[in-house]
Formats: sequence, structure tokens, C-alpha cells
Amino acid sequence: MVWMREGCVGCVEILDKFSHAATLNPDIQAAMQMRGLKADWTAQSLARHFQAVLPGAFILAKAGADPVLAQDSIAHLKRYVQLMFSTAEKGKSL
Repeated sequence: MVWMREGCVGCVEILDKFSHAATLNPDIQAAMQMRGLKADWTAQSLARHFQAVLPGAFILAKAGADPVLAQDSIAHLKRYVQLMFSTAEKGKSL
């Protein structure tokens, strides 16, 4: 199974260099700063979470031949981000 891990590491390194996730970092960082968010996660880690969820959502939709599967995953991601930032606005840390 070492070959699988090494293959995955290679893919992640490529995604880090050329992914859309990197373009999200400045926007997420700005939103965190604007709200004075002090969290144990980073803009980069949240951007990577987007990178994990979105392709997975499309894979589920294609495999299930049902676009609602992707819509549901994206809706969950939206609620997750809203929860993190709304909690921060109330002065709580996550």
C-alpha cells in the first residue's frame, strides 16, 4: 500500500501548486481578519477542505447520475463555513 500513499502524496503536491484552492486563500484570510477570527485552523486548511469536498461532490453526482448529490454536498459545505464564521462573529473561537 506504500505505492498508493506515494501516489496520493504526488497528487496532493500537484494540486497544491496548480489548484483552485490556492486562489481561495487570500479571500478566506481576508474574511477571517475582517471578523477578527482566532481559530485553530488556517485559510489554507479551509481552502484544502473545499478542494476535497467539491470534486468528491461531483464524483458522487456522476456515479449516482443525480446532480442533487452534488448540490447536497455543496449545501453542507456552505452551512459549515457559515457556522464557523457566525460563531466567530459572536466572539467564540473554533
